[in-house]
Amino acid sequence: MADVFLSYSSRDRAAAERVQEALTARGIDVFWDQATPPGQDWDTWIRSKLASCKVAIVLWSRDSVKSDNVRHEALVARKAKKLLPAMIDSIEAEDLPMGLYVVRTARGSRGWSQRSRTVSASGRRARSRRPAASRSVGSTGWAWR
Repeated sequence: MADVFLSYSSRDRAAAERVQEALTARGIDVFWDQATPPGQDWDTWIRSKLASCKVAIVLWSRDSVKSDNVRHEALVARKAKKLLPAMIDSIEAEDLPMGLYVVRTARGSRGWSQRSRTVSASGRRARSRRPAASRSVGSTGWAWR
């Protein structure tokens, strides 16, 4: 079971890989759909990984807001109270998927490795009662460029 389920548009693969590498370097097990195992139904496989993760990080970009799969994964994660959204592009609030506008999203200009401590190696969020994405990001925010 992975600590983190990473949801992203395939067009944002390079950014997703940087996030995955930064988390893995901190001892956090990350699932990101590299290839469906032979003989495995993709939908069943993705749903099982999303259900078993501790946190689902959704990378919002101009491309991912248009992806039916990313949007659906975000809604499933939100319903399970596992959603940790992160902006990798500048997106207007009205461009985010309906139902996800009110979920605070991390954004900023500093590297992911400085913020990957939000999820501990066991997949739990930092000690704060509020998830990291709902805290003020400010000048020490996140970026994946």
